Amino acid sequence: MTPSGETITLTAQAIGPGLPASQIRLANSLSELAHGGASVAIGQVVSGMQALWLQVEDAGLDDGQYANLSLVSNEIYEV
Repeated sequence: MTPSGETITLTAQAIGPGLPASQIRLANSLSELAHGGASVAIGQVVSGMQALWLQVEDAGLDDGQYANLSLVSNEIYEV
């Protein structure tokens, strides 16, 4: 849960240069992945595991141009 009660949002971020956010898609299901963005809302309260789908469009990127990707959330706390 977030301190202000807002929706928990996960954002995919590249660590280092080379991978624009426009080439990263996150979604709650495979069917939503086609029009997903670099962030996904997972609700105000999450209980248990949360399935996520991640796709990186690497067309036009050289091999090894990016190496690390992380998921970052807004501030949350356990209740």
